[in-house]
Amino acid sequence: MTTRSALPHEVVIEMQKWMADINSKLLWVEGTSSHPSEPILSIAALNVCSIAGNTGIPCISYFCPPSHGRTRTSQKDVKETHTEATCISLLYSIILQLCENLPDDFISTEAFDYYFKRLDGTLKSLEVAIDLVKHLFIYLPPLTVWVLDRFPFANTKSTTPFIRKLIDVLRGEPEGRIIKVLFTTEGNTPWLSGNLQAHEHFSASRMALNRPERFLPGAVSPQFCGEFQKDER
Repeated sequence: MTTRSALPHEVVIEMQKWMADINSKLLWVEGTSSHPSEPILSIAALNVCSIAGNTGIPCISYFCPPSHGRTRTSQKDVKETHTEATCISLLYSIILQLCENLPDDFISTEAFDYYFKRLDGTLKSLEVAIDLVKHLFIYLPPLTVWVLDRFPFANTKSTTPFIRKLIDVLRGEPEGRIIKVLFTTEGNTPWLSGNLQAHEHFSASRMALNRPERFLPGAVSPQFCGEFQKDER
């Protein structure tokens, strides 16, 4: 484990507490910009997905890709185009993963057919995508884990309303189901802090102390151990 790939101990403790809680819970871990070759929180988020999968818990995940190839003259346009495409990809991926977790006895309806036919890959289809996520949400298994990494790359002025609606859906716990959501970001995300409560936000500011040839006190590998607890009540 290199100094750049170290994760502060308190960050791991917070994630493990989130995993062990038997109730639905949203957690946003805000880190700092890490070395491009070692996105520490992304590795930790992927590790959470692995832990859920090894436990047999369905995991809905999406790792937002950063934008590249911007030019000085068209930086704004490229950024918005990439971000809108990322948001569309995010919601469509969620829909696909929700469909993969539908119960075996699920029977499609005209309403579902209506929604699916309107998913044409455009920004205008995001409203339909959100409605479809809402409908699929009621068919979730008893416990699902959600991991959304680098969430800000899916947000710009045109996509903000849909991101907020998605967070509202994730917060709306279906009866008898537990939803555990992890957001990981590199740096502050004002619009995310405006939609989550203070106790749902954890700052991993000590990550900024990571330096070459300098050992971070209490450092832990982002591939840490953990366990999700199922409600046996």
